[in-house]
Amino acid sequence: MKNQLERPRLSISIGDFKQARTFASFIIQKRLHTKSQTEYVRLLHLAFDTSLIVSYSRPFSWNNDLANGKSSLRHLITTVLTPDEVILHDKILGMRNTAYGHSDASSHLFSSNPDFKLMKDAFTSLTLDETRRLSTILRKWIGCLEQERNQLKRPVPTHIQQIVGRERRERVSQLDSSGDA
Repeated sequence: MKNQLERPRLSISIGDFKQARTFASFIIQKRLHTKSQTEYVRLLHLAFDTSLIVSYSRPFSWNNDLANGKSSLRHLITTVLTPDEVILHDKILGMRNTAYGHSDASSHLFSSNPDFKLMKDAFTSLTLDETRRLSTILRKWIGCLEQERNQLKRPVPTHIQQIVGRERRERVSQLDSSGDA
């Protein structure tokens, strides 16, 4: 994987994707797409769709890392996803960037004409098919990132290295002194 990510960032992104997968599973299992659309069901669906869209989108934003660097999974999109999946991915990030995470006028107005302003519902839910496809995409991302994380060697903290080094020196010293007897 080019532009290798650090272990903590991989773990954070995996957590975001697992959270999104939980929201997608809830939407599908509770049949929020097919239940009678009472106000409660619409509200529940909107809440879980919002959570799903925001959680999925997080790893593709420019996130601050511990060393004040920026990281994103943007460079991996075409490596991990098929062209059809990229279309859905782009739609979801577009929804997050214009309505679910921000309030761009374009997502709320039918026309940009200043003399003609009709409002529209900016918060359209993903379809059942889109939610299922996104669930598949999430499994792909999780698998890919977990595989990458497993290939990274876990660095040993300096204080642990010092303790191990001291214990090793003490054992060698003990072996040397027992050999003198």
